[in-house]
Amino acid sequence: LNDRLKAIGSAAGVEVIDAIANLCEGDQCLRTMPDGAPAYKDGGHLRPRYTRDFSVWIDPPLRR
Repeated sequence: LNDRLKAIGSAAGVEVIDAIANLCEGDQCLRTMPDGAPAYKDGGHLRPRYTRDFSVWIDPPLRR
């Protein structure tokens, strides 16, 4: 599904922000912040603190 959504976005001329590529490496995905606190507030949403403090990969595309 992610590959299909990326293809649709690219075909539409938008810059695709691939969160999975930044949150997962191989079959290991982020679960906690560096201090051990949970990175997610529920099954699919990052905590605001994680997003604010550690999701620096999302800043450049949003600034463009």
